[in-house]
Order: sequence, then structure tokens, then C-alpha cells
Amino acid sequence: MIVRIFRSGTSGGRSPVAYIMGDVDHAGDARSVKPEILSGDPNTTVAVIDSIQRKHKYVSGAIAFRREENPSRETMMEVVDRFKKTFCAGLSDDHFNSLFVLHRDKGNAEIHFVIPSKELTTGRRMNIHPPGPRNLAFFESFVSVVNHDLGYAQVVPDPLKLAFSDFDRKTPAGKKSRRDKSLAHEHVVSAVRSGKVKNRDDLCRYLDEELGIQVTRKGENYLSVLLPGTKKAKRLKGDLYSADADYAALLDQSRQARSPRRLTPQEYSENLDRLSAFINERAAFNTKAYLTPRPMRQRRNSATRFRTTTKEKTMAIKIPTLKAARPIIDSIRAGVEKHHDSTASPPTPIVKQPGTQASVERENESASSDLGMAGINADSAIASAMQNVSVAEMAVAKALGDLKNARTPQQRTRAEQAVFAAKQKAQIACAKLAMAKMRANSLGTKSPTQRRKPK
Repeated sequence: MIVRIFRSGTSGGRSPVAYIMGDVDHAGDARSVKPEILSGDPNTTVAVIDSIQRKHKYVSGAIAFRREENPSRETMMEVVDRFKKTFCAGLSDDHFNSLFVLHRDKGNAEIHFVIPSKELTTGRRMNIHPPGPRNLAFFESFVSVVNHDLGYAQVVPDPLKLAFSDFDRKTPAGKKSRRDKSLAHEHVVSAVRSGKVKNRDDLCRYLDEELGIQVTRKGENYLSVLLPGTKKAKRLKGDLYSADADYAALLDQSRQARSPRRLTPQEYSENLDRLSAFINERAAFNTKAYLTPRPMRQRRNSATRFRTTTKEKTMAIKIPTLKAARPIIDSIRAGVEKHHDSTASPPTPIVKQPGTQASVERENESASSDLGMAGINADSAIASAMQNVSVAEMAVAKALGDLKNARTPQQRTRAEQAVFAAKQKAQIACAKLAMAKMRANSLGTKSPTQRRKPK
């Protein structure tokens, strides 16, 4: 068993889901066995991915078994469960979405998966496959331990194997390129095994003189060659084509790769300790990032703009300038004070401005009435928004309860969809409440103890 991560993750949700659920493979050939869903719901996964505004939206890959391993359905479900608990450590299923689909059309069992890069309760980015060598070691430890636990041989990569690009593996146009490269590579491997080729200089001469293949460029870990009958150079990659390749050592490693290898008790203990450390590290990160409450921080950029500091798309709200005429601000405060306390004293008189006495008094009286009503409406909007948040929170709690009590896969699928929809509505309600409070603050609707007396 081995885990492969695909170089994808920036498209919309339909592309990866359509591939793992489709009746044809990456080369356009019909699958002999239709895909089978092991866990998750395709429509929900598409919806979650499409709700992400960042460039990298999901992680996809496959858990591939050898033909001779032939795992049972119970074994595959166990591997899926261990995969989620390992790489989403510290989080329950309601914190992330995932889709696992079984493919058997190649003669072996392959569990393809798509996991959106989003933690559902916070909306923050969640990446099960971050870049870096430490994460690669995490996956390697998982593969080694699971293979040992299931009684499978360890995965030992063959250094004489040719490396293919995504274009070669996944596109119909790359099918011919893959075939041509493989044919040339077979001749190269035979020459290396026979001792005719002992280093990369010998290899370049062999390609040119024996096979009629022109070497157009030499890289650190590849050779660009012009195959007979082609006009565009193709790249041969793999340990065999590296500049510092030791062909004798590669031949020895290749012989070992073809023999089944098991972990010794000491090796298994070391891998298990390493995996446990990685899991604890991931669980601590997830707990701090998604499960630990933290207040929303705000930074004021200017007098007319607020900006949240979350990693999601920044929400900017323009508010009216509060340094306008003093009489208008005082009339707003007076109106709000009257709304909060029916026994409050009459509004503070409007400060008179130069000009015609009658016209100024009429304008001040109109402004006081209109803006006083604005303060009342702002308070009403806050109360209404708070009520909507409460309703949304109760809906989320009910959906989570239904998910916990789900007994069948169909019930669980419906419950997962309900949880996702309820959380989306709750986020919208919280955003509206924040906007209502900010709007109220912009109108000066503060508590009576916070209001300043007019100068």
C-alpha cells in the first residue's frame, strides 16, 4: 500500500469529483468497474470547494494497494478511518469534509480521495499536505506503519524506474509520449544491467550511437532528448539520469526493491514512535488553529475603513465620517437616548448656527428628527441580527445532533449537508450582526454613560 498526492488543487470542485466519480479514466478509456463511494458525498464536496476563495482549494490523491494485497472492504474502511484520524488529527468529522471513492478498474484497489482545504466551523484554511520534507516524512511513516500492521511488504522505490510528468500520466496527448519514453528507457536499463553503460557519459554516447537519440540538454536530474521521428525534445527523468548517479549502487538497490521487505521489530518501533510524534504535532496545531476560541481582531486603516485580520477575503465597510457638524451628532445621541430610556430628559437643544434664525431652526429640527430615528433603527437592526444569530446557532446545534445520531450512510450524508448549510447561515448571521454593530457605532449609538455632553 502506498499514498500518492496529485499535483492539483486549484480548480473548482466539479473537476476532481467528476474524475474520481466518472465512468472513464484520465486517458479517456471506459472504466471496466464503476467507482464506488466509501465515504462522503460528492455534491457536498463540490459545494465546499466552490465556497473557497483562495487559490489552493483542495488536496487529492490515492491510497493504492498492490494486486497481491487484495484488501477486503472492512480493511479499506479501516485504512480510510486511520487516514482521516492521522492527517486530520484532533478534529472530528464535522470539522472537515472528505470524499473517498474506490477504483478497481486497473485490477488492483485504489481509494481516491478529495479533501477540501477548509475547516468548516471557522472557515479557515486547512491543508492536510503542507509543503516541506517534514510532511513527506509524516506520510512515509504512515505508509510504513500501516503496511506492517496489515502484514503487507514495505514500499521500496526502484531507482531504475522512469519518472513521468503529469502530462504523460494524465492526458490523452501524453499517452504516446509516455510510450516512446518507456521504450527508450527499457533499452537504457538493459544496457546498464549488462555493464555496457557505467556512468552518464556512457549513457549519452549509448543513446546517440546505439539508439540514434540525440541528447539536447543535460540537467542535474534529467536528460532532454530528441527521439527519432519527433521535432520536440522530451525529458527523461529518474535517478538513472542524474549527473551524480552511481550505477553500481542503483543496480544493488533495484535488486532489493524487487524482493519483499518487512520491518524488523526495532524498525517498526522507531516508525511507530515517529508517526505518533507527527500525529501529536498535527493535533496540537489543529487544536490551536480551529478549536481554541480567540477574539476577532480589527485594525483601523483610516478614519473611514475597517479591515478584519482573518485570512479569508477581507471585508471592508465604508462608514460615514463622524466629524461632521456637532448639532447632527448631538441630535443622534438624543434620539437614541430617548429610545433607550422613556424617562430621559428632552433632547439637548441644537446649537444655533450663523444665518437666518428661522431657517437654521427648521433645518436643525428636521435633522434631529431624522437622525434620531436612524439611531432607533440601528438599535432595532442589532436586536434583530442578534436574534438571527441565536436562531442560526440553534440550527447548527440541531444539525450536529442529527449527524451524531445518524445510523445509515444515507442519513449521515443528509446530516453532513445540513451541518454545512447551517454553518454557512450562521456565518452570514454573525457577519450581519457585526455590520449592524459597526453601523450603529458609526451613527454614535453608544450607551448613555458613553455619550458626551455637547459643548
